[in-house]
Amino acid sequence: FPSHDKLQLIVLYRFNRSWINLPSFVLLVKERKRLMNGFWYWLQGCISLAGFLSDKMLVASLSNTVVFGYYSIASTVATQIHTIFIALGGFAFPRVSFKLAKQTDIMPMYFGARALIAVPGWLIITTLLLAGDAVFRLWLGEEIYAASIVYIKLYLAFEAVMVLIIVTGK
Repeated sequence: FPSHDKLQLIVLYRFNRSWINLPSFVLLVKERKRLMNGFWYWLQGCISLAGFLSDKMLVASLSNTVVFGYYSIASTVATQIHTIFIALGGFAFPRVSFKLAKQTDIMPMYFGARALIAVPGWLIITTLLLAGDAVFRLWLGEEIYAASIVYIKLYLAFEAVMVLIIVTGK
């Protein structure tokens, strides 16, 4: 998407043409690639949101509000765990930008960064699946734990796969 300066330039040109002497079509042609990148990023966000909400809509439509509530708790727990992994993956982005600016190959770095996130992620997920009952009881309380642990374990299994995409994007 265009930077703030370029967006301001477009707005200023649109409302006060005497101030800027650039034809609008030249500006739009120059920014077309950035505008399209913004569109694809927006579309990816919409698809991700639809995917994120679709399971909840399915559970809500096939069950009652109590089951949906416990499922939502499990979803929130999984989202918090995923957010921790995303935070760990943030170190790679400045280095990727640097390598792309230098036009060097980023694939070795990608595989290394993915392993740096996935391996500890799998260890944490495996530990939580096998021995995390005490953590979840302490975190959620006995009643909520008992009603939502099945969903939490399903989400943890799903997270074991999702940890692979953290370095590539969301």
